[in-house]
Amino acid sequence: ELGGTFSLSYGLESTSDIAFDSSATSFQAVLEDMNSLGHVKVAMSGVIDLEGGQTFLVTFLDADIGDAEILRPNTVGLSGLGKAVTVREEIKGSLAVGDALHFSYTMTIRCSISQVSHGSCGD
Repeated sequence: ELGGTFSLSYGLESTSDIAFDSSATSFQAVLEDMNSLGHVKVAMSGVIDLEGGQTFLVTFLDADIGDAEILRPNTVGLSGLGKAVTVREEIKGSLAVGDALHFSYTMTIRCSISQVSHGSCGD
């Protein structure tokens, strides 16, 4: 049976203890207490399971964090056979730049691609 607590580290900072059966709201609050992470959104999938644990999805919301390094788990406080915390990157991050916008589109051709005088459509 799974029990106890774990913590996560980011850079030189570590979270306070996080209960194995923590809610998404509590998990988010612990992460946002870290100065280096800023604002995050935490979503939980499924139900808390004493045998298999829980899955959390953490989204970093601050534009200046860029491609965040992987959170490092510490499982010393967890109890149970096979106890583990696995962290993986789902989507690679990037810095949001206020003056950069990339988009593409297809221009519709109203007439033809032949030479036509300016302002007319070959009429």
